Amino acid sequence: MRRYAEEVIALEPDLFVLTGDYVTNTSAFLPDCLEEMARVRARYGTFAVLGNHDHWYVPPGELTALFRESGIPLTIVRPFNIYGERYAWVGNASQAIPMLVKKVLDGDDPVVIWGSGAQKRNYLHAIDCADAMAGLVESGFVGTVNIGTEETVTLQELVETICRLAGKRPRIVTDRSKPEGRRIKSADASLLRRSYPGFQRNITLEAGLKRMLGWYENTFGSRAA
Repeated sequence: MRRYAEEVIALEPDLFVLTGDYVTNTSAFLPDCLEEMARVRARYGTFAVLGNHDHWYVPPGELTALFRESGIPLTIVRPFNIYGERYAWVGNASQAIPMLVKKVLDGDDPVVIWGSGAQKRNYLHAIDCADAMAGLVESGFVGTVNIGTEETVTLQELVETICRLAGKRPRIVTDRSKPEGRRIKSADASLLRRSYPGFQRNITLEAGLKRMLGWYENTFGSRAA
């Protein structure tokens, strides 16, 4: 880590960002690592975010304390249902919007919704999520914050909108034998708006769905008969 720190220092960076996955099974080595990284002096400062491994293996409070002691600001963001183009599918574990876009454009009939279809979700396009992250860094925010909004849509409404925008009319059915998760999942964005007053959802859900549909058709083509 000392060699890496020296190489970064030699670059005279404008901004130094530590992007997560600092630990795998233990945080025992992290203080020494942070000591080296803290030697880097960047024009606009040093910032750190957590990776999924960090959440799995170490309590956030412990990590926050370690970073605070090293003098490196740690920002923990909690994005809510982010979606966007260039999505990589992972079978049944794929996220709702990409999976539903794929089903509709591939010609699935019926299109099956897991659960009752009445569950409500908040969705935010990846571009707006990235803007929020950049805004938080620029504002100097340190702490934990949600990235999302309070506005929700039911899964039934979501599928109907995708079908309408795609010009498709498949049957829509629900499968209550499948899990549907929480009844409502949305974000309290009050802290986000206070910390980054410029935050707003520039890409509406309908506009984002149009982008997603267009990207899928251009990339894979519509498989519907």
